[in-house]
Amino acid sequence: MNPLAPNRMTTSERLGEVARILSAGMVRLHARQSSVEFGEDRECRVDFRSGQSVSRTNRKAGTL
Repeated sequence: MNPLAPNRMTTSERLGEVARILSAGMVRLHARQSSVEFGEDRECRVDFRSGQSVSRTNRKAGTL
C-alpha cells in the first residue's frame, strides 16, 4: 500500500491503489473458495515458507 495520504495522491494514484486493494481481495476470496471446494478447512495464508530442496548433489571433500 502507498504510505501517502490520499489527499496527497493524484487521481490516477488513488485509482491504482483502489485497484490493487480490490485485486488482492479477489485473489484471497478465490483462494478461500478453492480451499473450500477441495475440502481444506484451514485459514487462508497469503505468504508461506518454501519447502526444503529435495534434490542435492553430494560432493566429496576438497572438490567443487
